[in-house]
Amino acid sequence: MTDDDYDNDTDYGIEPDQGWVTVYGLCALCRKMIGFHPHHVPSIVVNGAREPICEPCFRRVQEAQRQQGVPVTPDPPPDAYDGMPASEL
Repeated sequence: MTDDDYDNDTDYGIEPDQGWVTVYGLCALCRKMIGFHPHHVPSIVVNGAREPICEPCFRRVQEAQRQQGVPVTPDPPPDAYDGMPASEL
Protein backbone atom coordinates (compact mmCIF):
# COMPACT_ATOMS: atom_id res chain seq x y z
CA MET A 1 0.00 0.00 0.00
CA THR A 2 1.08 3.51 -0.65
CA ASP A 3 -0.05 6.87 0.71
CA ASP A 4 -2.21 7.20 -2.41
CA ASP A 5 -4.28 4.20 -1.25
CA TYR A 6 -5.59 6.22 1.69
CA ASP A 7 -7.86 9.21 1.68
CA ASN A 8 -5.27 10.74 4.00
CA ASP A 9 -7.10 12.58 6.78
CA THR A 10 -10.67 11.44 6.19
CA ASP A 11 -10.20 7.66 6.53
CA TYR A 12 -9.61 7.96 10.24
CA GLY A 13 -11.61 11.08 11.02
CA ILE A 14 -8.57 13.10 12.05
CA GLU A 15 -7.05 16.32 10.89
CA PRO A 16 -3.33 16.44 10.05
CA ASP A 17 -2.58 18.85 12.90
CA GLN A 18 -4.19 16.70 15.58
CA GLY A 19 -2.20 14.60 17.97
CA TRP A 20 -1.20 14.28 21.59
CA VAL A 21 2.04 14.76 23.45
CA THR A 22 2.81 13.37 26.89
CA VAL A 23 5.85 14.62 28.74
CA TYR A 24 7.62 12.18 31.05
CA GLY A 25 9.79 13.04 34.00
CA LEU A 26 10.57 12.21 37.59
CA CYS A 27 8.45 13.50 40.45
CA ALA A 28 10.53 16.06 42.32
CA LEU A 29 9.53 14.53 45.66
CA CYS A 30 9.34 10.72 45.31
CA ARG A 31 11.38 10.39 42.08
CA LYS A 32 8.85 8.08 40.40
CA MET A 33 8.43 8.40 36.63
CA ILE A 34 5.22 10.20 35.69
CA GLY A 35 3.53 11.31 32.49
CA PHE A 36 2.01 14.78 32.52
CA HIS A 37 0.67 17.82 30.71
CA PRO A 38 3.56 20.30 31.10
CA HIS A 39 1.29 23.35 31.28
CA HIS A 40 -1.02 21.91 33.95
CA VAL A 41 0.98 19.59 36.21
CA PRO A 42 1.65 20.84 39.76
CA SER A 43 5.28 21.68 40.32
CA ILE A 44 7.75 22.97 42.86
CA VAL A 45 10.93 24.98 42.44
CA VAL A 46 14.12 22.95 42.83
CA ASN A 47 17.44 24.74 42.33
CA GLY A 48 15.68 27.54 40.49
CA ALA A 49 13.80 25.28 38.04
CA ARG A 50 10.17 24.16 38.16
CA GLU A 51 9.92 20.40 38.59
CA PRO A 52 6.72 18.29 38.36
CA ILE A 53 5.22 16.42 41.27
CA CYS A 54 3.04 13.32 41.00
CA GLU A 55 -0.57 13.23 42.15
CA PRO A 56 0.05 11.19 45.34
CA CYS A 57 2.81 13.60 46.42
CA PHE A 58 0.61 16.57 45.53
CA ARG A 59 -2.15 15.17 47.78
CA ARG A 60 0.37 14.73 50.62
CA VAL A 61 1.45 18.36 50.21
CA GLN A 62 -2.19 19.48 50.39
CA GLU A 63 -2.76 17.43 53.55
CA ALA A 64 0.37 18.89 55.17
CA GLN A 65 -0.87 22.38 54.30
CA ARG A 66 -4.23 21.60 55.96
CA GLN A 67 -2.52 20.30 59.09
CA GLN A 68 -0.28 23.36 59.27
CA GLY A 69 -3.22 25.71 58.83
CA VAL A 70 -1.74 27.38 55.76
CA PRO A 71 -3.61 28.04 52.49
CA VAL A 72 -4.10 24.81 50.56
CA THR A 73 -2.87 24.71 46.98
CA PRO A 74 -5.88 24.32 44.64
CA ASP A 75 -6.36 21.06 42.79
CA PRO A 76 -4.69 20.93 39.38
CA PRO A 77 -6.77 20.78 36.20
CA PRO A 78 -8.23 17.31 35.48
CA ASP A 79 -5.77 16.77 32.61
CA ALA A 80 -2.63 17.48 34.65
CA TYR A 81 -1.44 13.87 34.35
CA ASP A 82 -2.67 13.31 30.78
CA GLY A 83 -1.19 14.19 27.44
CA MET A 84 -1.68 17.57 25.85
CA PRO A 85 -2.89 18.41 22.38
CA ALA A 86 0.06 18.78 20.04
CA SER A 87 -1.39 22.12 18.95
CA GLU A 88 -0.44 23.52 22.40
CA LEU A 89 3.28 22.96 21.80
